[in-house]
Amino acid sequence: MAVGNPLGLTGSLSSGYISQVNKMIELEPIIVPVLQLDITIAPGSSGGPLLDLSGDVVGITNAGTAYGFNFAVPSNIVSRVARSLIEVGEYRHPLVGFRGYELTPETIRDLNILNLDPFQTGLLIWEVIPDSPAAKAGLSGVGETEDQTGRTAYIARDIILAVDDRLVRTFADWSPYIEEHVSAGQTITLRLWRSGVTVSVEITTTFREPYQG
Repeated sequence: MAVGNPLGLTGSLSSGYISQVNKMIELEPIIVPVLQLDITIAPGSSGGPLLDLSGDVVGITNAGTAYGFNFAVPSNIVSRVARSLIEVGEYRHPLVGFRGYELTPETIRDLNILNLDPFQTGLLIWEVIPDSPAAKAGLSGVGETEDQTGRTAYIARDIILAVDDRLVRTFADWSPYIEEHVSAGQTITLRLWRSGVTVSVEITTTFREPYQG
């Protein structure tokens, strides 16, 4: 259930289902995994509570789209951010510093990655941000080459398999753990596929620059 003031209609309530959890969306300034809702959240209700049937707050709503589904930031992330805002006046989202792809047989085929088993899983590190914690820890993005037909192809170098002993297959595994359990300046341990060999690498995170609206 969502409570708010949609379009100025005070004290309104709407109900529905959480249709997906740990969803990453391209909706500035949201950079954390969110709950996807099939609940109507019209302008004026954003920032209101999302409640379960026991009356517990499970998220803070955000009006997202005109297509009937919207979003909410999970309460465990909201609690963490609010506590930091009260105690130190700001919240710094942790940053590792890479761009990547979730590996599937389709991804490996479409990206034309030459040195992977088609059923390899994990997060392929495609690009490492210069001067980031990932770069300082020695992580590497893909190398560009050509296949036998002359088509552009790539060589995988590093694939994230686990973070702090938690298996990572998708960004839905990676992002919630980083946002909920890792703070800026904290050291994490990555288990990597590195050119066919499994290795462990420690990385000390930094923080994302504040959002500029």
